[in-house]
Amino acid sequence: MKKIFLFFILTGFAFAAQAQSIGVIAGGDFSTFTRDAKIYKNHKMVAGTHFFVFASKEIIDDVFAIRPSFGIAQKGYNDILFDLKYKLNDIQFDLDAQIGALDFFSIDLGVYTSYAFKGTYKGTFSNDIVFGKNGMSSFDFGLTFGATYYYNLAPNIQVLGGIKNEFGVIDLYNNTSTKYNNYTLRLFVGVKFGS
Repeated sequence: MKKIFLFFILTGFAFAAQAQSIGVIAGGDFSTFTRDAKIYKNHKMVAGTHFFVFASKEIIDDVFAIRPSFGIAQKGYNDILFDLKYKLNDIQFDLDAQIGALDFFSIDLGVYTSYAFKGTYKGTFSNDIVFGKNGMSSFDFGLTFGATYYYNLAPNIQVLGGIKNEFGVIDLYNNTSTKYNNYTLRLFVGVKFGS
């Protein structure tokens, strides 16, 4: 997983070096852990925030672009069975392909990889989350699907807003027969500078 994380960061920097525009996005994350690829009734969504910087390079003018982004996101889930709220602080890298009329609207398809640098659970009892072979995986990887809307505020300045779904494919709990994956619904707003 460390190699995958590193690969995507280096790929993102390679695209960012050729970027035609840069920007920032921020907003809310609503996440949970699915169980065996299904929504689990005892796991409810937990709210968090995110902040990302991004770069964008159009491959086909106004139709197709690559958008790498890098930032911090809060994820987790609410275990109502044990009355515990799990929260993870992740460093995350996204790599999106954007298709559409890019001065107005895009469909975004991509991948993400993240590293949880801190985690806690609070409720009936509280503690730090244990990462590693006998605990939770600190690395995650998955697929993303979403959409972004753009509004031209001024020459070379756009405000934007959108939605993104993250579907993790990494089993986040080690040494269990049940597979737990991240699912996150992300709502964001931001600003983009450049052509």
